[in-house]
Amino acid sequence: MMSEFLRQCETSRKLQNRSIPEALNAGLHSDIDLVSDRKLVVLTGCGDSYAVAQYGQWALLQEGINAVALSASEVNRLSINQGCTVIGITASGRSLSTIDAMDYAKEHGAATVALTDNRNGPITEHVDTLWLTDTHVKTYNIIPTAPTTAALAYLFGIVGQINEKLYHDDVELLRTQMYRIHQWAEKEGEKLSALIDRGHTVYFISEGPNYVAAQLGMMKVNESSLTLGVSVLREEFQHYGSLPTRTGDAAVLVTDSPSTESDQRFLHVLKEILALRTFHINLPVDYGLKTPLAQVIANTLVVQTAVLSAILRDEPEKEWFRLPHAKAFRIY
Repeated sequence: MMSEFLRQCETSRKLQNRSIPEALNAGLHSDIDLVSDRKLVVLTGCGDSYAVAQYGQWALLQEGINAVALSASEVNRLSINQGCTVIGITASGRSLSTIDAMDYAKEHGAATVALTDNRNGPITEHVDTLWLTDTHVKTYNIIPTAPTTAALAYLFGIVGQINEKLYHDDVELLRTQMYRIHQWAEKEGEKLSALIDRGHTVYFISEGPNYVAAQLGMMKVNESSLTLGVSVLREEFQHYGSLPTRTGDAAVLVTDSPSTESDQRFLHVLKEILALRTFHINLPVDYGLKTPLAQVIANTLVVQTAVLSAILRDEPEKEWFRLPHAKAFRIY
């Protein structure tokens, strides 16, 4: 029997057909002057929100905007002034470290923005501007899914404004074809879930914007407590010399579309030489998404589905497992 906690997690995951297009539209109508005309844009957050910050960094850097993603507790190490914008990303709006980062930024004259899913979250009292998603989740004490992809979509909407020519087609596909993309992700996620089991490490390998999807896959696996997840940059995986991989461990390669010969050679080495179980997350070209930034959103849906499917298979009565850590470290 499915626990109430997992039922809420599944409900959140299934909301994404609706929440992603809505967040994308919100981003398309936000004030881009907050990022397009600044000396430095700092994106910050914790957990999933830190991965979203890295996505935002990629999105802005590709448009020639000076941007950096930092963990919230690192922001006070920067020299920030009136020429900067600091964007604090927190789905629930209650991350104390992110709130502290916003206070530091304000004290030093920076423009401050909160990208959040909770219009009543505490962070709203600590920023100049609110970028709001609305995923309709009833609680944030769940494995983050819809609020995470909504934040990605919001930032994609921002760069969709900045470079309409490049992103127009992908924006329209995410607006109109999200149900079809989500169906693909659910099927792929179910397949991937077979590689997530006790006793075997799962390596998520990628580079560029899609490394965000790899990081989120790692976080979901570790949140599940079923096994250990590790995210690794593709080039670094090749240079480590001797990662402690064992026969039966899983390697998930997350790549841009279309797939390349280099991708296939890499998968061959993982499977045939390193004796790892392999899976390739790569959105088929017939779904039409052309830019890696758009593909990240689809690929993230796959890893979210995979981990929740594995939990439902192995521990359907699982209750909330991060709250003791949250209380111990007082993160909220």
